[in-house]
Amino acid sequence: MHQVCLRVEEGHGYVQGDRIPLQRSKILIGRKSGGSKLDVHFSNPYISRKHAVILCEDGMYTITNLKSKHGLDVNGYPLDPFQQTVLCDQDVISLAKGAVKLTFINQAETEHEKTRDLVLEQELFKICREKRRVYIQGEPLQLNGKDMELLLLLDDNCDRVVLYEEIKKQIWPERFTGCHSMPDMVDQEELTALVYRLRKKLGSAGEKIITVPRTGYMLEK
Repeated sequence: MHQVCLRVEEGHGYVQGDRIPLQRSKILIGRKSGGSKLDVHFSNPYISRKHAVILCEDGMYTITNLKSKHGLDVNGYPLDPFQQTVLCDQDVISLAKGAVKLTFINQAETEHEKTRDLVLEQELFKICREKRRVYIQGEPLQLNGKDMELLLLLDDNCDRVVLYEEIKKQIWPERFTGCHSMPDMVDQEELTALVYRLRKKLGSAGEKIITVPRTGYMLEK
């Protein structure tokens, strides 16, 4: 029987490479303190007393950010307070901006199980929206942050041109003014660079992102 565990990459109180078995359906992760009932605990002051929880239901593992003060990332993607995401084999969990780094290991997870939640399947690549993962020819591709946000936006509008302004508003909401009387804080060069980077990471699958001159971009089926 394959063991499901967390491998410690960084974390005060453990040695790098230590494996923490996940033998219960609920695993509470946090900072070690008097009277705390934790399954996995660290002494780093940046870790919240109750930082995150891993749940297992019907063989599927999820992790939830318990409103931690210094944050929780999975594969570089930050989780909002109480946001939950599915864990897959080799996912990297980062607590408090890297103060603690853990790798989720589930060797029993087959490639079929990894991709069972795919909502878009194309000849060259697959997108798993729930797990925020991309597969190229069956191999997982690391996409984080705005790269993933752009791909999901284009996927939402597959075979439809997404206008430049629409992309800017969705990818940089904190910087997009949306007011014609004020210049946008996202220039065209920055958007072009993001699309170029995404295409490069997708390899030959990047050819499915079509440029519509002076208008926007489209993900072609």
